Amino acid sequence: MNNLLIDRDNLSKNIIVENKSTINLINIKGKQKTTIELKDNAELTLNIFSKHSLDLNINVKLYNNSNLIINSSFINNDKHKEKINININGSDNEVNVNARGINNGNDVIIELNGNNVKNARNNVFYEYAKVINNTNAKNILIPNLLVDNCDVTFNHGVSIGHIKDKNIFYLESKGIKRKKAIELLEHGFILSVMDEKIKDQINLSLKED
Repeated sequence: MNNLLIDRDNLSKNIIVENKSTINLINIKGKQKTTIELKDNAELTLNIFSKHSLDLNINVKLYNNSNLIINSSFINNDKHKEKINININGSDNEVNVNARGINNGNDVIIELNGNNVKNARNNVFYEYAKVINNTNAKNILIPNLLVDNCDVTFNHGVSIGHIKDKNIFYLESKGIKRKKAIELLEHGFILSVMDEKIKDQINLSLKED
């Protein structure tokens, strides 16, 4: 599998990656669940974007000498739930998970779980979740790391905040209206974690609203 583009509502239940691959999930919505297995020496970049109600559950298994990048972003007016479980069962793997979102009106729950089994060594794992909150709805970000080995590098972090007024003021000083300035900052925020190759496609999706 290589450069697989999925731009529809339904996600395959089981995906096996044996080489260097990219999966783009654009405008995914509804209740979705999948298991992804990375064979030895595999590389996967998974890009996820949603602007609809989403209940997403992804389980990933890695073994040896593999590389995994997950970039997930969303703009929601409806409920958004995202759970990503990553199980590292071997050694010499690198994992980076970045989740970013704009909460415009409903509850957000993001759970990122990283598990490094015993005797799995020399693994690098980073997971971060950031949400800009424009509402009084709940924002629940849960980063979990389960590590049964000291010969690894694991790190995680979360943040919930607002767009800074000084950034809006700066754009307004350039003649940009406040509503457009906020839109530019929000779109830049969620696009910053995405691959350059699909930013245009996500921008087109955003302009459809």
